[in-house]
Amino acid sequence: ASIARPNLAQAAPRLAFEENDKGEVEAEAGNPDLERQEAQNFDLAFEFYPTEDAVLSAGVFYKSIDNFIAQVVYEDTVINGVALEEATTFINLDEADLTGIELNYQQALTMLPGLLQHTIVGANYTYVDSEATLADGREITLPLQSQNVFNLMLGYDDGRLDLRAALSYRDDFIDELGGEAAEDRIALEHTQIDFSAKYDLTDNLRLYFDFKNAFDEPFRAAFRDGGRELNSQYEEYGWQTQFGFRYTFGG
Repeated sequence: ASIARPNLAQAAPRLAFEENDKGEVEAEAGNPDLERQEAQNFDLAFEFYPTEDAVLSAGVFYKSIDNFIAQVVYEDTVINGVALEEATTFINLDEADLTGIELNYQQALTMLPGLLQHTIVGANYTYVDSEATLADGREITLPLQSQNVFNLMLGYDDGRLDLRAALSYRDDFIDELGGEAAEDRIALEHTQIDFSAKYDLTDNLRLYFDFKNAFDEPFRAAFRDGGRELNSQYEEYGWQTQFGFRYTFGG
């Protein structure tokens, strides 16, 4: 069992108004009446080592959550006599359940000849079936929870040079709850490729280089009304890079 209390931004008795250049007023409010989240958890995991250079693992999990805290957005409402285009606050969901599986595979290809024997491959996959019930009885998938997530990795590690390429994918998920299904904002599926490199100049000095979102995958969000998909947000962040060195003191 576990307990999580609402954070300050969620529970503070605050109300902030903002007017955009179109004259539309939006507001964000905390909810001091939020209850803490309580969860009952069950996990079962298995690991198998077919060789000393490989591991296969699988896990199943179940979570039952009471008072799950979710962000909700109300369109065209009135607060304190002010007509709002949009109002954002936080609510407790009556109940929520998660059931899922996790699969993982890691392998060092030491059976290959020459430099290829330092190659590493890996893959992991998570499937989650989630359900939450709103106060009005509407059933939804759990906000911020994708149903399918997987990662693929190809690497090289000879003890001094470490190179990695990783592909990450996630399904869409509810980003913001609305007053009805057509007002739920959906963060659309996302695929991203990252690269990293590390090189040990000495036992204490390591150079590193990270290259994130190499192919400029944008963030996309939309509203779904019947068979239509209405764009809510499209942002291109471009790629990000970081490099430097780390020095470890001591032997």
